[in-house]
Amino acid sequence: MRDILLQRKRTKLSDKDLRQKLKSSASTTTTDLIKSLSYQRPSVFRRVNVILGGSPICNSSVKAIKEYQRKAVNAHRWPMKHEAETPITFSDLDLTDIDYPHNDPLLVELQIGTCEVTRVLIDTGSYVDLIFRQTLIKMMVDLKDIKPSSRALTRFNGSSTTLFGTIRLNVFIGGVNKLIKFFVIDIETQYNAILGTPWLHLMKAVPSTYH
Repeated sequence: MRDILLQRKRTKLSDKDLRQKLKSSASTTTTDLIKSLSYQRPSVFRRVNVILGGSPICNSSVKAIKEYQRKAVNAHRWPMKHEAETPITFSDLDLTDIDYPHNDPLLVELQIGTCEVTRVLIDTGSYVDLIFRQTLIKMMVDLKDIKPSSRALTRFNGSSTTLFGTIRLNVFIGGVNKLIKFFVIDIETQYNAILGTPWLHLMKAVPSTYH
């Protein structure tokens, strides 16, 4: 700014030209400051890893793990060709009727079997699709259709929950019908079901908790 004032004395800048130069100088200075602050990322001095007790995909058996490794190697060597599809995007137009700011989970209503089920949580951190025993009772599903299972589900804190079993149910949404394998657990919860990455990937769905 001092240089601009000195320039005015030397070249006799008009008040209008002076205001334009001062405005341009302030804008440039602010932009440079923002860029400088954004680049000030601290250097990494430590890496934090985590050790898991097994793979949820491979059921922790040596045979299953080796088979999964072979599939991963083959997928890298001979990648599948995917057809071009319509891109999934979100914009501010999708923010209509949403109160901001919010930290709400993504809940949907959809048809499971012959029932309209509310409060279904979409959870991208779940590697299984869950439905609760009480939900099946409310849906009047015959519990004899549940296939017993001795597997246990591991929570984020490392604790485990024993499965009640598994059941296959049709899930209808957006004109699409998919037969989904649900893991059944018998616990108290505020949701009727939880749809995780198996259902999301099968539907090729891209959720947004912000929108």
